Amino acid sequence: MDQPLLEVDRLYHRYGEEVAVREISFDVQPGEFIGVVGPSGCGKTTTLKIIAGLIDSTSGDIRIDGRSILADPPRKRPCSLVFQNLALFPHMTVAENLAFPLESLGVAKSEREQHVREMCSLVDLADGLLARPPGQLSGGQRQRVALARSLIYDPRLLLLDEPLSSIDFQLRRQLRKMLSDLHRRIGKTFLYVTHSLEEALSLSDHVVVMKDGEILQIGTPDEIYRQPVNRFVGEFMGDANVISVRADGEAGRYYAEELGNSVQVTENAGLETGYLLLRAHEIDLTREPRWPNAVRGRVFNRYDLGGSIEYSLALEGTGFHLGCLMEKSLAAEFSPGDTVYAEWRSDSGIIVRD
Repeated sequence: MDQPLLEVDRLYHRYGEEVAVREISFDVQPGEFIGVVGPSGCGKTTTLKIIAGLIDSTSGDIRIDGRSILADPPRKRPCSLVFQNLALFPHMTVAENLAFPLESLGVAKSEREQHVREMCSLVDLADGLLARPPGQLSGGQRQRVALARSLIYDPRLLLLDEPLSSIDFQLRRQLRKMLSDLHRRIGKTFLYVTHSLEEALSLSDHVVVMKDGEILQIGTPDEIYRQPVNRFVGEFMGDANVISVRADGEAGRYYAEELGNSVQVTENAGLETGYLLLRAHEIDLTREPRWPNAVRGRVFNRYDLGGSIEYSLALEGTGFHLGCLMEKSLAAEFSPGDTVYAEWRSDSGIIVRD
């Protein structure tokens, strides 16, 4: 494997008595898109700001191309940060905002103008917007300006701190696609902090999951989603029914308390007790059971989501509500009060530790 572009080595930071980052370590290879996810206060933005030089770490090291950058001021670090609030200069035009980093580096005016035009083309920003101040732009246009300004002086590493969090859903999807396409075109290394699981999974080569200042898991989106290391990661990845279980004699067989029944699994990590993670879209609802893993209940509620239907099933004997997500085109539709079976394959659920 190549020399990592970025090495975060036992990074530790505290604000007074509060520990924000707990000796985390991870590497980023050249050209990778790395997503960093976790709940608010988990330390992901603090980590990004330490890399950018906006916060001094308490201990640990950060290396780019094998060289420590901790002693370098922000302007001398080969990275650029796109802030959540974008931090565009309101008194400058778009062209002036884009040219500012180059002007501060002493780049000639004619060369600055050429770079501005190139960046506008790169992020699909119309030339007619160059004379406007940021206040006269839409949210998506301001996002493109902030991204172009961060790329204009050709940084080795682009740091993005939840850049799409303040815009509406449809525009966020468009800009997410633009970011992915841009990453493929320019081959830069992206480190992307987000609250959005969908963004992290769809954009990233690898995902870093953080909680309470620690890294819980690093892996591909598929690994993180299908093989979470513990209950928290499994739940954080979304749409999981979490059911406490204990080994029930046979290999791969567990008694599930909330289900009031035994279940068969193929992924159990050798645990005697733990939790069954069962994704809502892995469950089928039927009138009669066909698979070994099946429980009976009544449809408590249904939610039409357009192309799919989400069901809440109240199980007989326990009252536990099991979530199920089914595509309309692939399943029969049920109504509240219907008696049905929820069933799933043995390889659909996995057993994880707390």
